Formats: sequence, structure tokens, C-alpha cells
Amino acid sequence: METLTQIIFVLAIVQYSLQAALSGRLLKRSVYALAAALWAMGIYPWVIRMPMTYLDAHLAMPQWVGDAALIVTVEAIAAILLQLGASGDKPTKARRVCRFFNALPGPVFFCAVGYFESRYFGLRAGGHSFLLTAVEFALLTGVGVLGLGSLLQVAVRENVYKRELRILLYMFILGAGLLAYAALFPMPVSAPRAPMAWDALAALLAGAGLLFACGRYAAVFAPLKRLFVKH
Repeated sequence: METLTQIIFVLAIVQYSLQAALSGRLLKRSVYALAAALWAMGIYPWVIRMPMTYLDAHLAMPQWVGDAALIVTVEAIAAILLQLGASGDKPTKARRVCRFFNALPGPVFFCAVGYFESRYFGLRAGGHSFLLTAVEFALLTGVGVLGLGSLLQVAVRENVYKRELRILLYMFILGAGLLAYAALFPMPVSAPRAPMAWDALAALLAGAGLLFACGRYAAVFAPLKRLFVKH
């Protein structure tokens, strides 16, 4: 379950960087990076009070996993609908509203920053003060978002392809959320396997072979016979 959670968080960060790439200009991408860095800097007092086993303990609770999967699923569906509603060149009011909400980061991205920040504090434990470690992580977050956004801006030129890629990323996040739902339910006990009906299988294969042979004869030899009759 933790691996699935990490995949969702990585996809959320890539999606946010792609969202920054959609802005087009370097200044706007820098605003996205600054917003991510400020969020990482603002939550560090809460992160340092959170034990390293916080996520592991909550992943063992089905109710918490179900609520988290529900948030992930709802955000992915809403983002896909907003992305589809914002598509088009004509600047209607509905499209402006959809594009405004598309520019806002989702709760999964906020949780992803907090998760990786807690892991970063765990790796840097005892190395620096909490404040300096938080500044380091905030800078890494901002530079990472800006760098990945710039890379996506260069790699994917057309905005329509960026929007399609965002939809695909949200579809992957949606699938991961549904997998988390599926992991909550135990697999049913399998019933005893019935014996294989080999005679029925042999009859089916023989019938399929006969039909194939008849079709092959009709397709190959019948035109030859008509050709011989004409000559």
C-alpha cells in the first residue's frame, strides 16, 4: 500500500509540474515553483512533529485508507471533468472558470509535498537545524517543480498535448485510487475447481478446425474451379 501511495504522490507532483508548463512563460512557472516552496516551508512545523511511522500506522486502518482513496478518486474525476470543460479556443465564461480551477493545486499534491518532506527530515536527522533543513527542502521543491516544468515545456510543445497528458496522469491517479479501494476488500475463498471437460473441448476444437478448412477451401479452390470452367 505504501508503494501505491508513493506512486500517487509522484504522479501528483509531475501533474503539478505539467500544470506549470501549461502556463507557458518562465515567470508563471516560477510562480508555481514559489507556491510549492512556500507550502513546503509553511508545513514544516507540523511535519517535524509527525512521527516517521505516521503514514504506516494509518495505512493499516481501513477507514483511513478508504477516506484517502475517496479524496484521490474525487479529485481525479473532478480534474478530468474540469480539463475537458476548459478545452477549446473560444474563451467562454465556463471555460474561464474551468481554467481557473485547473490552475489550483489539489489536496493530493499538498499531501505529496508533506510526505516527501517528512522523508527528507528523516534522512537529514541530526545534520542541520530543523529550520535549515526546511529551507533546503523548500528550495529543492521549488527548483524541482521549475526544472520539471521547463523540461516538459520543451519536450511537449503543443498545449493540447500537455492537456491530454494531464488527463492521462489523472487517469493513472484514478486507477491507483481504485486499486486502493480494491485492496481494502479481502479476496473471496476460491471454490473447488471443477474437472476439465476434455471431450467438450475436443469437440469444439474439431468443429473450429472443420469450419476453418471449409472456409479455406471456399476461398482458394472455388475460384480456381470457376476459372477452369471458363477456359
